[in-house]
Amino acid sequence: MTRRFWSVLALLWLSSPLFAERVEQLPSPLPRTHVADPRGLLAADTRAELDRLAATLDRAGRGELGFVVIGSTGGVEPRKFATDVFNRWGIGDRQRNDGTLILLAKDDRAAEIVFGIGIDTATNRDHADRIMQGTMVPRFRDGNYDQALVA
Repeated sequence: MTRRFWSVLALLWLSSPLFAERVEQLPSPLPRTHVADPRGLLAADTRAELDRLAATLDRAGRGELGFVVIGSTGGVEPRKFATDVFNRWGIGDRQRNDGTLILLAKDDRAAEIVFGIGIDTATNRDHADRIMQGTMVPRFRDGNYDQALVA
């Protein structure tokens, strides 16, 4: 095989993990912001609106909300990735365990909503599933990630 073939193959192999984030590489942005977007995939005004919405919920005592927007989980199952970030960041009040994390892994075409044990009820899971399937997923399919998360 040619040297060029091996060079291209090595470049492809080495570049694939460059676009994947790892849980331990995502420092908690809380409390200064509720949005972790290390690659800047969202518009600045979207990040500001998500922060405003999350801060409003937090001030009202309705739980803490966090967002993670990444390119890829690097092969980690998205639910596990989201749960690991949720636990690592300690989202929500420690006694009430009332946190919620919304993950978007854009390149993986995956999204997850994870609740703290204190609010992880069948009613909340059903509500989150309806929002995800009826509101967020159609916007994701249209490539409108910003509006999907705000919705």
